[in-house]
Amino acid sequence: MKILYLFSLIFLLLLPNKITAQTLKLVAEKEIFDVDFNKANQVKFQFSTGKTIGSYLGISIADEIDKMLKSNSIDSKTSSLLVAFENNKEVRYYTYFDFTDEISAILPYLITQQKVKFRTGDTIQYQTKGGKQTTDMDLTDLNEQVFGLMTINVKLQFKSMNAAEQQNIFSKTSLIFPIDKSPRRWLSDVKRIKIYKIE
Repeated sequence: MKILYLFSLIFLLLLPNKITAQTLKLVAEKEIFDVDFNKANQVKFQFSTGKTIGSYLGISIADEIDKMLKSNSIDSKTSSLLVAFENNKEVRYYTYFDFTDEISAILPYLITQQKVKFRTGDTIQYQTKGGKQTTDMDLTDLNEQVFGLMTINVKLQFKSMNAAEQQNIFSKTSLIFPIDKSPRRWLSDVKRIKIYKIE
């Protein structure tokens, strides 16, 4: 019994040293205004009661994180990663697995601006041949825009939010985890994304 107690004591003394020996190395960073919302979907959020909160431009942030890793030649399968989202007041840390479909049935969204706005490239010009009007039109760009703006219905896991909290989240660029039973780990007014490798 004494030997077991002694072993446990030594383990507890060594554990903090093991934790502090690990370091965080910044491997990727992106300002939120550099995130491409041009191919965002229209995401309609509802409470679990069915009451609609509103429709917003949203992207699956998992795709954005994977792009950041790929551009920096980081293999998510062999690396221990933390993803940080920052605003001007705080930093929230998440594991990489919070953003993968291997863990979550409903992936997190980064939402922005409540109403769909026209963007550069939305206008489809009527083509002419030899200066004459024609009914032959290349609708490739239009198809991409329409597909990108399809509405995705997302039902949250709780019945309501207080008005101030709802306004804070849904009036700014915010990180939302639809699978959560409360908005406790969500972050509003996101300014940048950082990815750290645990070494």
